[in-house]
Amino acid sequence: MIRADTLNLMTIFALPRQFQVPLFQRRYVWNKDKQWQPLWEDVQAEAERFFETNNPPPHFLGAVVVKQVPVPIRFMEARLVVDGQQRLITLQLLIAAARDLCSALGEAAAAERASLSQLVTNQPAVGPTDHYKVWPTQADRDDYARVMDAGSPEKLSQALDALPESEADSHFRDAYEFFYDAIKDWLAAAPDGQAERYRQALLDTIARGLVLVVIDLGAEDDDQLIFEALNARGTPLLASDLVKNYLLHQAEEGRLPVRALHDRYWLPFENEHGEFWRMEVSQGRLNRPRIEIFLQHFLTAHQRREISSTNLFGEFETYAKGSHLGPDQHLQDLHEWGERYRGFVLHPASERHHTFLTWLEALEVSTVYPFLLMAFNQLDAPRGNPALDQILGDIESYLVRRQVCSLTNKSYNKVFVDLLEVLRDATDNPAGAVRQALLDLDKPTNRWPNDGEFAQAWMTTRAYNRLKAVQIRMIMEAIEPLITDARSELLPLPPDLTIEHLMPRRWRKHWPLLNATPEAEERRETLLHTFGNLTLVTQALNAPMSNGPWSAKRPEILRYSKLSLSTEFLNVPTWDENAIEARGRQLLAYAQAIWVRPE
Repeated sequence: MIRADTLNLMTIFALPRQFQVPLFQRRYVWNKDKQWQPLWEDVQAEAERFFETNNPPPHFLGAVVVKQVPVPIRFMEARLVVDGQQRLITLQLLIAAARDLCSALGEAAAAERASLSQLVTNQPAVGPTDHYKVWPTQADRDDYARVMDAGSPEKLSQALDALPESEADSHFRDAYEFFYDAIKDWLAAAPDGQAERYRQALLDTIARGLVLVVIDLGAEDDDQLIFEALNARGTPLLASDLVKNYLLHQAEEGRLPVRALHDRYWLPFENEHGEFWRMEVSQGRLNRPRIEIFLQHFLTAHQRREISSTNLFGEFETYAKGSHLGPDQHLQDLHEWGERYRGFVLHPASERHHTFLTWLEALEVSTVYPFLLMAFNQLDAPRGNPALDQILGDIESYLVRRQVCSLTNKSYNKVFVDLLEVLRDATDNPAGAVRQALLDLDKPTNRWPNDGEFAQAWMTTRAYNRLKAVQIRMIMEAIEPLITDARSELLPLPPDLTIEHLMPRRWRKHWPLLNATPEAEERRETLLHTFGNLTLVTQALNAPMSNGPWSAKRPEILRYSKLSLSTEFLNVPTWDENAIEARGRQLLAYAQAIWVRPE
């Protein structure tokens, strides 16, 4: 018998029950950029709501399908995971990271640790693996068990360092360390005197603030049939189709030349450039047809307020009825703005525009686009416009600095909607007005980090864990031309450069600490993920260097790498914490010269 319930994590995981992943299912494949980071952003937002209101509505995380497994009475209750193993495993890693961080905080967080432990450990456990709430497919079990049982990142690092190199790489470790660091940073940001309430808000979020739809199949149900039904796809009518029909109907009622208006203004959306507009592209966590995304940006720019993606046609109808424009003018407006949008997506007018748009894609900040459309519409000229270039430079600095400083992006919608008003009202000096508006932002959720805050984050934040690989690579690639001597050729960078730790993550074998105190280990573990220890190399060079000693790694880099980024600062006999900090300061100077914040 099929049962479907919306359940929080306490209900799902608190009882002694094991969710078993069948042997034939794929291995764990979720990663930071696509799944861990978005999940953490959901958890963080919900925890902040718990901190503020104590009883916010729960946040929906999706669905899982499980099937009852007949077991003898003396064995633990079990469910076979038909669909949702990636989600369940990730939640276990997140909870384990929160549990272990509470252990590190000592008695102050003992109660929270005990509450979290019951969500990741079955008690009592009959068999040797019964204590795991989720038991992955066979190829993942040893690695998963090491991470869940370690108790801390330090103990996990020691356990993995003892393994042969071929067995030490761990996708589970990366997820666990990501959540551990993210939670640690969030708790550290608690307002004065509110640390205990902050921890409680996180516990409440994990226990009852996150919900899943659990479809529980009976032993006799056809799990494959259910799976196919859940993943069926339809072909819904798009909001843009409704907008077209609405405007052409209005044109017909007004006795306007409907066919001519359609062919001139709307047909390019469907025929001439139809492939571009129909293409599904990522926006946040969803894939949507590009024309729907454009329509949302268009309405935001014209209405100067946030527009929901779930009611685009209703929003357009309201906008059209409140406008003095006729349907022919609306069609012309959509066509011209659409051509501009398509133009700077496919063929940016200058290298500066291309760089800026590439950053928007890497930072996944689509909320800038309505403002960008308006700025291009008002300021762009055939031969460029210094005011537009200044605005793009300021916004890029604002976004990059906030990303490096690990500041939230949840207020960007409001920031850039407010800038639409600034741009509209600034007739004499729009670039100066936009810059001043950015400088006036003074809250943690929206401020433009100054040089001191940027330097602190640059030198001490674990950038490799906090930023996406594409963001680190773009930062390094932006610095490269500034390092290169003017007498040398500036070579185009290959597209497949990889991030290399100069001092490797697995440093214990070849990079021993002279004074191996807990403080020294913590300092090293932090510094080796900062910018000062990161460089770019080809995959062919990355693999053979691996975790070898500096005496072997340095000659390889100097011999094969053509990047000033890799060679300019590496002519040192010893690579240690002091060398990392020195290189970090040098790179910081270049970064501050690129992403300037005027005082």
